[in-house]
Amino acid sequence: MRLTWKDAAATGLVAVIVALYAGFLTDATLPLLDSPRMLAAVALVLGIGACTVGGTMVPAAKGQPASPGARLFSFFGTMTLIAAVLVMITGSEKLLAVQVGTTVALWLAATLRHLLTPAAAGAPGPMPAGAREREMTRH
Repeated sequence: MRLTWKDAAATGLVAVIVALYAGFLTDATLPLLDSPRMLAAVALVLGIGACTVGGTMVPAAKGQPASPGARLFSFFGTMTLIAAVLVMITGSEKLLAVQVGTTVALWLAATLRHLLTPAAAGAPGPMPAGAREREMTRH
């Protein structure tokens, strides 16, 4: 399967998280983001945005358990959320590192899955160059 604009958007959001965290580590002057609590909240919102934009919904077949990959994504997503909440409560910089690290791990795993998973038979693929223009002129 190919990467799409959604993957690019998710990559951009995760890159902002990493850049903000790097700025935090180097004591850069970041308005409103000079505390682990605020950075955790911003990283959580951006991470949820990246998941929403870049994620794909692959429901399990009725009566079948979720795939090991889906369980792993759920585990890391839960760990990210727990770390974010704990950082917002405690202000722990170590838990902030866990939150950012698990967010990056989720993004990397999702992007690799999108890149390496073949498209389903009959699934719509990307439109060839010029196809959209031809389609628009027909109507």
